Amino acid sequence: MHIALGVSLILLGAAGFSTGLVETRRVLRQENWLKTQGQVESGAVVWTGETYTARVVYKYAVDGVQFTGNIVKSGALQYNWRGPAERLLRRYPPGSSVVVFVDPKNIGDAVLEPGGSNLPPIYVAISAIIFSVGVVLLV
Repeated sequence: MHIALGVSLILLGAAGFSTGLVETRRVLRQENWLKTQGQVESGAVVWTGETYTARVVYKYAVDGVQFTGNIVKSGALQYNWRGPAERLLRRYPPGSSVVVFVDPKNIGDAVLEPGGSNLPPIYVAISAIIFSVGVVLLV
């Protein structure tokens, strides 16, 4: 039983660790993504049943091709109360001009605020702990 649990934790930890590292690298590179002008189309606070999120829809163009984005910042921007989501929306009123950071490898992938949340590094740390517990169970 310990062997199966240990192997499972090692696999889960390794998968989470590698996924977290890839996302952390991607988020850190966003500062160097292409920058283009965009315009905010709409914004709303959305209740997911457990948390509030600010949904900002914006348009931008790259090489004459129009795109629609809705990612303000990579990672989880979810709140336990409505106030922070409303404050975020006030920064992006409909009709306002914004700088959009666009992934040069996938121009349909864009954010308004590069750098992402603190979630990926935390995910890496938790995954490393899970991996370590799996190793301990196998020893």
